[in-house]
Amino acid sequence: MRTGQTNLPPEVARDGAGPGLDRAIASLLERSWRTFVQWRHQQSLQATLHGLSERELTDIGVTRGEIEYLTRRGTIDTLRDNKAYLWILSRGVM
Repeated sequence: MRTGQTNLPPEVARDGAGPGLDRAIASLLERSWRTFVQWRHQQSLQATLHGLSERELTDIGVTRGEIEYLTRRGTIDTLRDNKAYLWILSRGVM
């Protein structure tokens, strides 16, 4: 590549800005924000679970060692939203 040559589309490379670049920046910011919000949700969930007693964790079938694994994978949210899981819990099976 020669000096000053870029891989940008011609309409963006022409003046250094344009709708393509604006969309790319907006998309990057949106993805970054979603990632940050998801990370904060995980941190909040971990703090809440770490605040539970051993008895409470046992009641929901989670050990302290599993908290980070479950919150990072979103397993806690999946279990919470699963109607079959709620039915099993209501029957005292777990």
